[in-house]
Amino acid sequence: MPTKNSLPILSIKTITAFWVSAIALLILFGFVFQDILLPFILGAIIAYILNPAVNALETYKIKRAYGSLLIICSFILVLCILGATIFPIIFKEMVVLSNKLPEYSALAWEYVRPVREWLEQRFNISAADNEWFANASKTFSGNAINILNGIFMPVVSSGTFVVNTLSLIFVMPLVAFFMMTEWPKIITWFKNMIPTHQHKTVEGIVTDIDKKVSGFIRGQLLIALILAVIYAIALQIAGLKFGLVIGFMAGLLSIIPLLGSIIGLMVSIIVAWFQSYSIIYTAVIAAIFVGGQLFEGNVLTPKIIGTQVGMHPLWIIFTLMAGAAIMGITGMLIAVPIACIISVMTQFAIKTYKESDFYNAK
Repeated sequence: MPTKNSLPILSIKTITAFWVSAIALLILFGFVFQDILLPFILGAIIAYILNPAVNALETYKIKRAYGSLLIICSFILVLCILGATIFPIIFKEMVVLSNKLPEYSALAWEYVRPVREWLEQRFNISAADNEWFANASKTFSGNAINILNGIFMPVVSSGTFVVNTLSLIFVMPLVAFFMMTEWPKIITWFKNMIPTHQHKTVEGIVTDIDKKVSGFIRGQLLIALILAVIYAIALQIAGLKFGLVIGFMAGLLSIIPLLGSIIGLMVSIIVAWFQSYSIIYTAVIAAIFVGGQLFEGNVLTPKIIGTQVGMHPLWIIFTLMAGAAIMGITGMLIAVPIACIISVMTQFAIKTYKESDFYNAK
């Protein structure tokens, strides 16, 4: 029987109902406002990534507002420089490469004719099956053009293009600036919302989530940028056609472990072969990606991310695809943080289960 001044104790059923309702409302909010959430979510992610730099400036007695303004202005300046110099060149090469891929695919299909004929005889493949594989190959290579058109043309031609662009240009930096400025207050508010008897447990979970999210996002972004520079420079030095765009895109796609190197390797081998018809030259190009993958796995990832915050590539790919299917680009942006949270919560649940009397009962 609780006393007059005692606080009510919430039951498991009440707590579960609260969290289920809160998550349901959050999902509903995301669906209703998904068209305008992009600059806010992107601004929040940028603030999260750049916040350590603001914290570092605070140690030099620079006020948080001034430090946030300096960091966000520097970030925008770097983006403007890249947008005016490197990105137009990369985009131009990307369009040319996407137009060349169907031609390269057709040449490759014809080039492996002896192998196809042997496979047809060995496995009794019918002409219809052979035709299906040929059409699938052409369709797959041609999808590069369709993807580019599907991404850029509807956006540019739509009436909301100007509004979306302006929101990204003006709203996103404002969101990032205010979030970096108010970050300590946000953390304090969150801590004050934690039940006093659960402070240690919840803070431990939040610390693990922050470690995993920050380690993966900041670390994987840094690794992807390093690999993009390495691949682009190495392929340019090797004289590969479209080497800049292949290397750059392979590096950026490395934010999903293994994916960037695999795609870059496949595309670069095809381009290298039909550029030179030389096994040695093609092997050199392949060695660049093999060396890059070894460098990433043995040097970059252990040094930058470590072994405790990494996530399985299949889990990352699944969450990105699920996020894109549900909420498009906005869903992809929040997919990895959600994946990190689910990963930490799952590990905590398993640990709690293994420490329970039910698991250890004899």
